Amino acid sequence: MTRHTPAPWRISRLYKTCVESGEDTLIAALETRGMISKPQGEYSIPGIKQQEANAQLISAAPDLLSALKCVQALDSRDRNAYKILENEGWRYSDRLDYPASEFVAKKVYSAINKAEGGNA
Repeated sequence: MTRHTPAPWRISRLYKTCVESGEDTLIAALETRGMISKPQGEYSIPGIKQQEANAQLISAAPDLLSALKCVQALDSRDRNAYKILENEGWRYSDRLDYPASEFVAKKVYSAINKAEGGNA
C-alpha cells in the first residue's frame, strides 16, 4: 500500500483552499470555478468559504490518523501499545507526570480543533 505524504499538512500561506506539506509539496487544491462535468450531469461546486473549510479538514487528516492510532493503542492489550504511543510523541519515561490517557486526550482534542479550523 502506498503511504501518504508525511505530516504536518497545513493550509497554504498563499491560498486558503490549498493544502501543502513543507514549502513545495501540494497535497490538495480545492478552489474550483465554473462547472465540472461527470457522466450524468455536473458536480455542484461549493462556495469559497466551504472550500476553505474542506481544505482545513483535509489538512488535519494526518493529525486525526495519529490521534486514532493513539486511541487504538490505549484501548489495546498489546504489549506494543506503549511503543505505538511513543512513535506518536508520548514518552514512557514521563508516564507518572503525563499519563498516556492524558496524552491521547490532548492529541484527540488538538486534531479535532485543527479539523474545525482552530489552531492546532
